[in-house]
Amino acid sequence: MAKALQLLIATSNEDTQRYPLEWLQPKLVYRGRLADFRDALLAAMSELERVEITVNSRIERGKNGKELAVFTKIGESS
Repeated sequence: MAKALQLLIATSNEDTQRYPLEWLQPKLVYRGRLADFRDALLAAMSELERVEITVNSRIERGKNGKELAVFTKIGESS
């Protein structure tokens, strides 16, 4: 899952990205319960931080009350 997230994050121009969990789950082809997906997603987010691809990764509630995965991409120095 971390590799799939890395690809998703890398293809966006935005430094901070927000994705609804309900959108991410089918995108990452996870067919289990949303609660199990959330745990797997947190583990993948932790791995991306460990290898220094993202920082401040978290799951938060959006304005509409839905859960969002939030990633801040570590930028490349110019």
